[in-house]
Amino acid sequence: MRALVNVVLSGLTTLLLVGCAGQTVQTTTEVIANNDPADSRLVLFQTQPEFIARNCSESLNNASTLNGFELFSGMINCYQVGKTLDAAFLLLIAQERSTADLSVFQASGSEAEMSAAELYAFIFYQAGGLGPKELYRDEELTKNLIERYRAWKPEISDEYNPGWRFIENPRIEIYQTLISEGREHRIAVIERHSTLMQNNQYFELSNKADEIRAKNTYLVAGSDDYALHAELQSEMRELSDRLVGPYPERRSSIQYEYRPDPNAPFLQLFMAGNGRATKTTETFTSREEAAQSWLSRALSTQELESVLNQIDFQDEVLVAYNLGEQGSSTGKIYITDLEIDSDMNVFGINVNVGVLESECDHPPATMFPFALASIERESASTMISSFSGRSNFGDGCGAYQSQLPTN
Repeated sequence: MRALVNVVLSGLTTLLLVGCAGQTVQTTTEVIANNDPADSRLVLFQTQPEFIARNCSESLNNASTLNGFELFSGMINCYQVGKTLDAAFLLLIAQERSTADLSVFQASGSEAEMSAAELYAFIFYQAGGLGPKELYRDEELTKNLIERYRAWKPEISDEYNPGWRFIENPRIEIYQTLISEGREHRIAVIERHSTLMQNNQYFELSNKADEIRAKNTYLVAGSDDYALHAELQSEMRELSDRLVGPYPERRSSIQYEYRPDPNAPFLQLFMAGNGRATKTTETFTSREEAAQSWLSRALSTQELESVLNQIDFQDEVLVAYNLGEQGSSTGKIYITDLEIDSDMNVFGINVNVGVLESECDHPPATMFPFALASIERESASTMISSFSGRSNFGDGCGAYQSQLPTN
C-alpha cells in the first residue's frame, strides 16, 4: 500500500496543474444525481464517512477552512441544486487544497495512507479537470470564476485536519507558496481553456471527441473509434497551437527538502553517487559482513566507520540500495519507505532521487546513486508482496562531475 501511495502522490501535481484541462466531473454528478439531493448525509468517501456532503451554501461560506474531502462534497451538492458556477469554484479550490495537503501532510500509518490514496483516486478518476466546458464559453462567467478563485485564501490552524494522520514535522512554511504558485498556473490554464472553448471549431471537435469517449469504456487500438478519436485529437492540437500556443509551463520556487518520518523503523545513514553499476538491494546482518563488502571501496575508511558505529547489529540490519546508472542525477537519493521480511531481506523500498532541473544548460553527469539505512529487526514482516517506487525532485543546476561505479 505504501508503494501505491508514494507513486501516486508523486504525480498529483502533474495531474492537476499540467493535464486534464478538458475533463469534467459529470461521472460523479450523474451518480450522485440518482440520490435524493436533500440527503445531506450522502457519503462520498469510504475512508472518511465523517466528511459528509455539506449543503452548497455552507461549503461556500466555509471555503477557507474546509479540507479537500469536504470541499469536494460541497461541490457535489452545488451541482445537485444547479449552481454550476459555485460548483466549479469549489472544484478548483478542492483540487488546490488537496494538492497542498498531499504535498505537505505526509500520511502516517496504513489507515492514513488509505485516506490519502482515496482522495487522489477521486481526483484522478472523477474530478481532475476544470468542470463543465460549457461554462468556459461564457467570458464573463469565466472572469467571475477566476476572480473568486484568486481571492480564496485557505487557512491552516493548529487544529486543521487534512483527512488523515500525518507525521509530526509537516512543511507548513511552504503551504501558502504551494497554493499561490499552483493557483496562478491554474488560472493561466483556465484562460487558455476558455479561449479554446469560445472557438466554435475547437468546441465542435471537442464535443465529437467526448461523444466517442462516452460510448467506449476503452478505446481499442485499431478500431474505427480509436482512429477517429486520434484524428480529432490531432486537429485539436493543431488548432490550439494556432489559437493559444503551447500549454503553460509551471515552475516552482520551492526546493525539495527531505524530512524523515520520526516514527519510521529505519534511519538513512549515508548516500553517494559511486554505487554499484546496476540496481540492487542488499542487507548486511553483521559489522564484519558490511566491512568486507563493496562498501569498503565505495566509502572512505572514516565514512564506513561512522556508518557502522551508528548500527547495533543485535537489533538492526544495514540496507544498501543502489539505483544503478543514472544520466541526470545529482547523486542525492533519499529513502522514504523501507520494509524487510522475517529473513532480513528487503521486500519494499521507495526513494526520492535528485535530478538536474529541466532548464539546466550544461551536460548531465553520469552517476550511480546509492543510499544506506539501518532498520530495526523487530519491524520485519511475514508479508511476501514486494514493492519498489521512485520519484524525482529538481535539485538545481550544479556542474556535477561524473563518477565511476564501485565493483
